[in-house]
Amino acid sequence: DAVFTNLPHVPLFLFTADCVGVGIYDAKHHAIATVHAGWRGAIGRLPILTIEAMKEAYGTEFKDCYIYLGPSIGPESFEVDVELGKRFELAWRDMTDRDVSDVVNYSGDKLDKAYINLWNFIGEDLVVNGVLPENITIGGTDSVTEVDCYSYRREAGLTGRMALFAMLQDR
Repeated sequence: DAVFTNLPHVPLFLFTADCVGVGIYDAKHHAIATVHAGWRGAIGRLPILTIEAMKEAYGTEFKDCYIYLGPSIGPESFEVDVELGKRFELAWRDMTDRDVSDVVNYSGDKLDKAYINLWNFIGEDLVVNGVLPENITIGGTDSVTEVDCYSYRREAGLTGRMALFAMLQDR
């Protein structure tokens, strides 16, 4: 899910409970977006597709964007099966020549599991496409281990949701 606007005073809300909430601000064209990037949104490159749609609508360029990655499942908590780990590994290798251990870790205590770093995956995808590294802020709060966050995984699906809110003011 993703939504964007260049209209002041129009609030955008996004609700998550482990997925990465991505806030995007195009400083040059005064436009914003909120993006729901769980593993499907990350591997499906939804933040990139959103900026590309903003380019079509407003002229947004990656280099003009400021990005915020909100509280979400962290790299030590996001345990997945090896098959999904391999999908992330392939997507990573298609994206960058950086070491795959920056995004997929198989060194946990369970040999049939992998650990995914969604923050690094999304961040690198943005940088490779032209977002300046200094314009990306990763909140770094793991929703699974931080008791003040809602976590779908920790609470077995019976949980509330966290909100990412964005709204433009008049220039």
